[in-house]
Amino acid sequence: MQPTSKSIETVIDYILHSEMGGEFDSTDPWTATYLSLKELLDKVRDEEDGCRDMCAEYKDRRAELEHYEIREPEDKESIAKLKRECDELDSKIANYHHEKGAKWK
Repeated sequence: MQPTSKSIETVIDYILHSEMGGEFDSTDPWTATYLSLKELLDKVRDEEDGCRDMCAEYKDRRAELEHYEIREPEDKESIAKLKRECDELDSKIANYHHEKGAKWK
Protein backbone atom coordinates (compact mmCIF):
# COMPACT_ATOMS: atom_id res chain seq x y z
CA MET A 1 0.00 0.00 0.00
CA GLN A 2 1.48 3.32 -1.04
CA PRO A 3 1.37 6.42 1.15
CA THR A 4 -1.66 8.65 0.72
CA SER A 5 0.61 11.50 -0.36
CA LYS A 6 1.71 9.50 -3.42
CA SER A 7 -1.91 9.01 -4.49
CA ILE A 8 -2.61 12.72 -4.14
CA GLU A 9 0.54 13.55 -6.12
CA THR A 10 -0.66 11.24 -8.91
CA VAL A 11 -3.97 13.09 -9.16
CA ILE A 12 -2.23 16.49 -9.07
CA ASP A 13 0.10 15.39 -11.87
CA TYR A 14 -2.86 14.13 -13.89
CA ILE A 15 -4.67 17.45 -13.57
CA LEU A 16 -1.56 19.44 -14.43
CA HIS A 17 -0.55 17.38 -17.46
CA SER A 18 -3.86 16.08 -18.80
CA GLU A 19 -6.26 18.89 -17.96
CA MET A 20 -4.01 21.98 -17.91
CA GLY A 21 -1.68 21.04 -20.77
CA GLY A 22 1.47 20.66 -18.66
CA GLU A 23 1.55 24.15 -17.14
CA PHE A 24 -0.42 25.63 -14.27
CA ASP A 25 -3.23 27.81 -15.62
CA SER A 26 -5.11 29.89 -13.07
CA THR A 27 -8.03 30.32 -15.53
CA ASP A 28 -8.56 26.59 -16.06
CA PRO A 29 -11.76 25.09 -14.58
CA TRP A 30 -9.57 22.55 -12.72
CA THR A 31 -7.65 25.26 -10.83
CA ALA A 32 -9.76 25.08 -7.65
CA THR A 33 -9.41 21.30 -7.48
CA TYR A 34 -5.69 21.49 -8.20
CA LEU A 35 -5.11 24.06 -5.43
CA SER A 36 -7.27 22.13 -2.94
CA LEU A 37 -5.27 18.98 -3.63
CA LYS A 38 -1.98 20.85 -3.16
CA GLU A 39 -3.24 22.06 0.23
CA LEU A 40 -4.37 18.54 1.14
CA LEU A 41 -0.99 17.17 0.07
CA ASP A 42 0.81 19.48 2.50
CA LYS A 43 -1.46 18.36 5.34
CA VAL A 44 -1.06 14.67 4.55
CA ARG A 45 2.73 14.96 4.27
CA ASP A 46 2.82 16.57 7.72
CA GLU A 47 0.80 13.65 9.13
CA GLU A 48 3.01 11.09 7.41
CA ASP A 49 6.15 12.82 8.69
CA GLY A 50 4.70 12.75 12.21
CA CYS A 51 4.05 9.04 11.91
CA ARG A 52 7.57 8.40 10.59
CA ASP A 53 8.95 10.33 13.56
CA MET A 54 6.87 8.24 15.99
CA CYS A 55 8.07 5.02 14.32
CA ALA A 56 11.70 6.10 14.58
CA GLU A 57 11.24 7.03 18.24
CA TYR A 58 9.55 3.67 18.88
CA LYS A 59 12.51 1.81 17.34
CA ASP A 60 14.96 3.84 19.44
CA ARG A 61 13.02 3.12 22.64
CA ARG A 62 12.80 -0.60 21.81
CA ALA A 63 16.58 -0.74 21.26
CA GLU A 64 17.17 1.07 24.54
CA LEU A 65 14.79 -1.29 26.33
CA GLU A 66 16.56 -4.34 24.90
CA HIS A 67 19.88 -2.90 26.08
CA TYR A 68 18.59 -2.53 29.65
CA GLU A 69 16.93 -5.96 29.67
CA ILE A 70 20.17 -7.64 28.53
CA ARG A 71 22.93 -5.57 30.13
CA GLU A 72 21.26 -3.99 33.14
CA PRO A 73 18.38 -6.28 34.16
CA GLU A 74 18.61 -5.04 37.77
CA ASP A 75 17.53 -1.51 36.67
CA LYS A 76 13.82 -2.33 36.99
CA GLU A 77 12.77 1.33 37.12
CA SER A 78 14.34 2.22 33.75
CA ILE A 79 13.00 -0.97 32.19
CA ALA A 80 9.46 -0.25 33.40
CA LYS A 81 9.65 3.35 32.16
CA LEU A 82 10.88 2.28 28.72
CA LYS A 83 8.16 -0.39 28.49
CA ARG A 84 5.51 2.27 29.23
CA GLU A 85 7.00 4.59 26.60
CA CYS A 86 7.06 1.78 24.04
CA ASP A 87 3.46 0.85 24.83
CA GLU A 88 2.33 4.48 24.48
CA LEU A 89 4.12 4.93 21.15
CA ASP A 90 2.85 1.58 19.92
CA SER A 91 -0.70 2.64 20.74
CA LYS A 92 -0.33 6.03 19.00
CA ILE A 93 1.13 4.45 15.88
CA ALA A 94 -1.52 1.72 15.81
CA ASN A 95 -4.27 4.34 16.13
CA TYR A 96 -2.78 6.38 13.28
CA HIS A 97 -2.61 3.32 11.04
CA HIS A 98 -6.10 2.19 12.02
CA GLU A 99 -7.48 5.61 11.02
CA LYS A 100 -5.70 5.30 7.67
CA GLY A 101 -6.81 1.71 7.09
CA ALA A 102 -3.25 0.39 7.25
CA LYS A 103 -1.52 -2.15 9.47
CA TRP A 104 1.11 -1.53 12.13
CA LYS A 105 3.55 -4.41 12.75
